[in-house]
Amino acid sequence: MPSEEICILALPKLRISHVKAAQKISSSPFYEALFLMFPRRLEELVRTLAEGLPYQYVIEEIKKQKLIPEPFGAWEYYAEPILKMLYTAKKQNPDFDIYCYGNPIYENISTETATKIATLTLKALVTGKIDVKEWEEALLEELRFSLEAFEEETEFILSIIEKYKKSLCISGLSGKDLKERIVKEKGVNAKIEYFNIPYQLTPLEILKKELLRKLKGGPSPSKDKVEKIIRCHVNYIKKYILLSSNPDDAYFKWISKESKQLENIVGKDKAVFLG
Repeated sequence: MPSEEICILALPKLRISHVKAAQKISSSPFYEALFLMFPRRLEELVRTLAEGLPYQYVIEEIKKQKLIPEPFGAWEYYAEPILKMLYTAKKQNPDFDIYCYGNPIYENISTETATKIATLTLKALVTGKIDVKEWEEALLEELRFSLEAFEEETEFILSIIEKYKKSLCISGLSGKDLKERIVKEKGVNAKIEYFNIPYQLTPLEILKKELLRKLKGGPSPSKDKVEKIIRCHVNYIKKYILLSSNPDDAYFKWISKESKQLENIVGKDKAVFLG
């Protein structure tokens, strides 16, 4: 029986967006299945958390089994609101099934790339110099795998949703692509709901978007343009991330003071995500 409806909640990388998604999940007792973008190796522990196992115990198990690469706190910062809500959602609807659909390898590759970018950022902060080729190579490797991971994750979801009449799915800002694939493959009633939109993309998100366009056969950004975006990223890290209490705080301070600089480099249509 094909799924009658799937609602995709598309989130930017902000904790506040994950808090809103958690609230949406807990207030949606009529959905029969929940798809979370956590790595699939977490699924068993995530389900036990929903069944009532203490949050801190599950977190320690995830750490002990090394199911999430370091730095663990960076992952938990965004995941915590949804993880802590699962018991309430399950209590409201005991038949609520939970799936983790994240590609089991991508989390590691993404973390490795983040480490490379952190190293390149530190190098730029110390020397003032930027090797555009190094930055592009580091990001293109991850982006190539992200395309493969998206296909594999989509196939995983498609193989399961037909078991349910109503499903709820948490995704990143690529939720629109997921929605289109589900409609095309299954012909179900798919809708998408964005949080914190319009969303000002960070310098690194814009750089990835520019390189992804190139990877898909589009025009290549000029070396000068790439370097300007990288310098915006380095400035973002130096003046906001390193001097703020948490990533959300850094982001909103940057939005209020310097985000317009990026619009001057890439144009507002590429700097702001509208859905």
